[in-house]
Amino acid sequence: MTRNITVAEPRIFEGGYVPTLKSEFSLFSGTFRDESPTRQKEADALLKWKASLDNQSRSFLSSWDGNGPCNCTGIICGNSTRSLNRLDLSDNNLVGSLPPSIGNLTKVYYLYLGSKNIHGSIPQEMGIMISLTDLYLSEANLSGSVPASIGNLKNLIYLHLFSNALSGFVPSSIGNLTNLIELVLDRNELICLSGFIPEEMNNLTSLTQFELSENFLIGHLPHQVCLGGVLKYFNAYNNYFTGPIPKTLKNCTSLYVVRLERNKLTGNLSEDLGIYPNLNYLDLRYNELTGEISSKWGQCHKLTSLRISNNNITGEIPSELGKAAQLQAWDLSSNHLTGGIPKELGELKLLFNLVLNDNHLSGSIPPQFGLRYALASLNLGANNLPGSIPKSLSQCEKLLELNLSVNRLSGGIPFELEGPLPDNKAFREASFLAFRNNKGLCGNITGLEACSSNLNHNVDRKINSKIVIATVIPILCTLLLVFVVFAILSSSQRRERKTDYKPMMVVSDDMFAICNYDGKVMYENIVNATEEFDSKYCI
Repeated sequence: MTRNITVAEPRIFEGGYVPTLKSEFSLFSGTFRDESPTRQKEADALLKWKASLDNQSRSFLSSWDGNGPCNCTGIICGNSTRSLNRLDLSDNNLVGSLPPSIGNLTKVYYLYLGSKNIHGSIPQEMGIMISLTDLYLSEANLSGSVPASIGNLKNLIYLHLFSNALSGFVPSSIGNLTNLIELVLDRNELICLSGFIPEEMNNLTSLTQFELSENFLIGHLPHQVCLGGVLKYFNAYNNYFTGPIPKTLKNCTSLYVVRLERNKLTGNLSEDLGIYPNLNYLDLRYNELTGEISSKWGQCHKLTSLRISNNNITGEIPSELGKAAQLQAWDLSSNHLTGGIPKELGELKLLFNLVLNDNHLSGSIPPQFGLRYALASLNLGANNLPGSIPKSLSQCEKLLELNLSVNRLSGGIPFELEGPLPDNKAFREASFLAFRNNKGLCGNITGLEACSSNLNHNVDRKINSKIVIATVIPILCTLLLVFVVFAILSSSQRRERKTDYKPMMVVSDDMFAICNYDGKVMYENIVNATEEFDSKYCI
């Protein structure tokens, strides 16, 4: 999976001024002492790494010849210092591992080595690369634990280690990286054996992106995750987290995407969450949350997807949610909701997926749903809905899925059916009321018009046509084959009368390329070859 690399404005860090990336070719600048020993160490480190790779990878790095790294593949140096500042080998598909000597690249501030064929562990020596601001080791095949020495990289802004096979503890030393803006550790096999995410991670108050999804993490989520008030992306789904939703999320108005589904989170939904003017996506499915849906969520004017199914939510659906005009997908199924379905939901013009099944909802189905052209899926099954199905639902031209089962609905189905009824017991014994309000429906039921003879025989004609075709074609093929054989025999006999009697030896396996005087033998050979004119030999 390819991630967008975000950029930030220049900031002041420990050890001096370090600019962040504004373009692919931005260069590091600064004042340093004699850099010759450093440059030699960098060159040696690169050559040792190149030597450890496979032959194809070495061919990609043919420019790494020891004559200075600044003109080499994937390398950008500083203007004045000529030291290696950027190393980006993400597009070279290298095969190998990260050597300990990589720690000698002490002036590198951007390191991007995303490659599915980079394996082995992250070397402890990487903690010596104290100039690093951007570290991307994602979508590789790295294993082992995240080294504790990574906490020495105090200038680090972006740390992306997603889509690897990392395991073990989340090191508490990550809490030292107080300048981190993005921490992305999702889709690994991280197992926090202590049972908790390190408390030190509460020190990361500058995070805008925090991702821990699809691991095996347990314990509580960091409760100070949005203490700085700038968090936009918070994803920790598909783990085993317990306890409440972090307290700082309630006033975290910067949130854009929150995905905490498929954990074991508890707490009161209406107390732990607030108003989010920038929120676009909220997914809390498959947890153990309680409480009610807040009427204030109608003020989330940018919300497009709200998914809180399979929890223990109670109370009624607030009509104020009809003010969330951007809502497109809404799943509140498998909770304990009561009351009616607000008619205001039918006024959401962009709504295409509404799932409210397996609750205790009552009251009639709002006819306003039929006015929503975008509605493609409506699931209201397993509730206590009385009354009739609104006729307006038949106007939903894009409706692909409709589930109204296990309710207390009555009356007819407001969708018009056409054509003859199937000839089976269920339809023969049904009453006219079961089929009323349909235009072109016909059949042998009192109240319905009898189907015309032409309509009744259409299906039979199609079946009879198929039978005739299936019977005639093999017969025609057989006759054609007999005619060809007869023509060959007649031609052979004519040639025999015009030539002297000279028996010829069979010199080829191709029967039709042999001039054989014996027509009877030829015929027997054809019969044997075609398995007595089997239809499978028809052309």
